Amino acid sequence: GVTLDQELVYGAVDEYYMEKILPEPGTWVAVEVTTVLNPGHFYVSLPFGKSAIDNLKEKEEIDKKDDWQMNFDQLISEMQEEYSKGSHNEDTTVDKAPGEIVAAKFTSDGKWYRARVLIVEENRLRVFFVDFGNREWLRYNCVRSILPDFLHLPFQAVECFLMHIEPLGAKYTTESKYRFKELVDNKVLVAFVKTRSFNGSIWVDLYDTTGDEDIDIAKVLLSEKLVQDTGSTTTTSSKQSHHSSQTSLILVPG
Repeated sequence: GVTLDQELVYGAVDEYYMEKILPEPGTWVAVEVTTVLNPGHFYVSLPFGKSAIDNLKEKEEIDKKDDWQMNFDQLISEMQEEYSKGSHNEDTTVDKAPGEIVAAKFTSDGKWYRARVLIVEENRLRVFFVDFGNREWLRYNCVRSILPDFLHLPFQAVECFLMHIEPLGAKYTTESKYRFKELVDNKVLVAFVKTRSFNGSIWVDLYDTTGDEDIDIAKVLLSEKLVQDTGSTTTTSSKQSHHSSQTSLILVPG
């Protein structure tokens, strides 16, 4: 499910990531929200990669993960097998530098995932889980050097910003964060990519098309007065409205 988080992670991304991983502006893609900082700022994974929904022609294709996702699932499975071995009980006094990619054990489920070291203190590390977008303080015995075998896939977490909304005051309320989480948790959603930035972030309109009617996530938050309009909302074109209704016929999570 979705986790709530409060910190930001910055950094430029390379050209390969921009061209091979991030969806193009003007495309509709399937997304799953993995971490929520607030309703306007969150992380997603792309269950079908950067493929536009237009390219998912057959409904049967929606019911199975593409090769990219299958490879990622296999990577995570192999990490569990590898780091459960006694041979990885390495010297925990070895320093880890900020920016270093490591294998880190997530406290909530006890599993090993790829992570980037953010902060180093005497008895603990702050890490960013690069495939999900959440962060955690960990003791050194929960962090291991990562094997090259587990670095062949690009990192999966994509930073997202929701168009057209802003907090009612200086910051988003706790109520708005939990309502957003409720709207997006455990769903394959449809995102229309408006633009993307040099650091690998994308700005999107977000829709839940899993029910009988399409739900515009931003409009729900606005109608419930949990956020306010930025003033830049434009009338959805007939083409976009048609496309949104069509995606409800395509994107039916299994």
